[in-house]
Amino acid sequence: MATAPPSPPYEPDPFDLGIYTPNNLARGARAALLRDSSPAEITDIGLSPPRGRTAQTPSSPLTRMCNAANAEGQQLDKFPALPTTATQEQRLPIDITHAATQLIDAQAAVYNAKLRVFRTFCAHFNEAAKEFATGPERDFAKHFSTSFLGFWEQTLANTSPASTPTYSGIAANGTASPANPRPKPAATHHQAQGSPVPAPSREDLRVFVRLEADAPARNHIGYAIRAHVASKTGLELNRIPQVLQVNTGWAIRAADKATRDLLIERQAEWADDLGATAVETSQKWYNYVVDNCPRRLTDLYGNEVDYDAAVRDEVNNQTGHTPVSIRVPRRDNEQLPNKTLIISLLEPTKRPWSLFGTSRVARHIERTNPPKQCENCWDYHTRHACNRQTRCKRCGKTNHASDSCTAPEQCANCLGPHAADLAACPARPKRAHGLLHRLPKEQRALIRQMGSRLFQQQQAAQQRQQSQTELNGQPAPEAVAEQQRAPVAVIPAIVVSDTPEGRGTQARSAGETPLADIA
Repeated sequence: MATAPPSPPYEPDPFDLGIYTPNNLARGARAALLRDSSPAEITDIGLSPPRGRTAQTPSSPLTRMCNAANAEGQQLDKFPALPTTATQEQRLPIDITHAATQLIDAQAAVYNAKLRVFRTFCAHFNEAAKEFATGPERDFAKHFSTSFLGFWEQTLANTSPASTPTYSGIAANGTASPANPRPKPAATHHQAQGSPVPAPSREDLRVFVRLEADAPARNHIGYAIRAHVASKTGLELNRIPQVLQVNTGWAIRAADKATRDLLIERQAEWADDLGATAVETSQKWYNYVVDNCPRRLTDLYGNEVDYDAAVRDEVNNQTGHTPVSIRVPRRDNEQLPNKTLIISLLEPTKRPWSLFGTSRVARHIERTNPPKQCENCWDYHTRHACNRQTRCKRCGKTNHASDSCTAPEQCANCLGPHAADLAACPARPKRAHGLLHRLPKEQRALIRQMGSRLFQQQQAAQQRQQSQTELNGQPAPEAVAEQQRAPVAVIPAIVVSDTPEGRGTQARSAGETPLADIA
């Protein structure tokens, strides 16, 4: 039986375009024409060939199909193989019970170790504290025990105070920071030049300790008062940052409101040792003056009633506030049928009010405190903060008392021919917008220059008058006239501008102004 020859391997027809193959395609003729031609290059449609190269075979439907197939294959290669449902792993439920149990056991062991150490230290601490039973030793031991308990409270609560930055820590953290950090933009000040910067409003945390004029506690220093109050109340010294001496006694400044309230609450533990007559916080009083109040009050039957109680009830009915003080002025004429009352409230009133239907409308008293002048150096600051040399109020010199001074008067501030406490002194601080402001350095220098010149003129006039009197026995008319003109020597006036264009204290030349007129 004859065997059939093997069939040639199947080769795909390169001209088979599927449904796009023309019916009259001559495959043999096309293969003969393309047998010796150059191979086709696949390029993008619409792009011209580079300069210097021959044009390639234009695109054909076969080329477009090849390009689409290649692009589709590349896109499929970019995506990973998706897992099949057969290869997906089962998701088990999350269980942290074992890990949580280990964490709880470890933390409990650490906490129990802290408690054992704490109990041991407390037992030894109590034994050591028995040796200090009285006096300052007991106070310090109590203060130390409070600090000890505070430290262990933080330790057992796993809270630690903020550590103080060290050089090594800053250097270590600095390596992680960028080499060239962006500089912070400078703050823009929109305030007019020369205008005073208002101080930020804050709560007054002072506690005032009132003392008698001859109380021994007035002779102590501020640190002794701080240490005594801190030891009696168990507070740290940083909770009482400052203690200042005031006219009524001492002012204790607390670090916060809680510390201030604690000092008031526990004043019985420390105030008696200082001999304090009262311990109180700073309160702002709103004072009102009420004129034409009746001097006495009677009921329907002519019986005189309690005046203070009646005024207190009337103020409460008219304003809704209970007065903290009711008093009469120091200059009160008891012969008049009416009198003036000064009512102090803790809050301002919102509407006009009067008393008993007969008085005038209450007027709010705007207090204008004069500038504080030191009685030691006669500069304008508080006396308690002065460590300068004592100066004479009359001549402004040192090393002698004012009572025994016979030298000519010369102000220590403006160098003019008057005492240092003259209210019209040109070097006195000026009031602008309700606040007192010291004169700038340039203005003070100008005032001192003019005051010194005026003092020299007056002294020269007095010397000429004295010499003329010694010669003739009576003063010459020229010397008298010159002496009368000397006190009104002129200096540039210091004018305080109160306009929006020039707020603050400014110096400008306002013509010739007498020294006595400058206030």
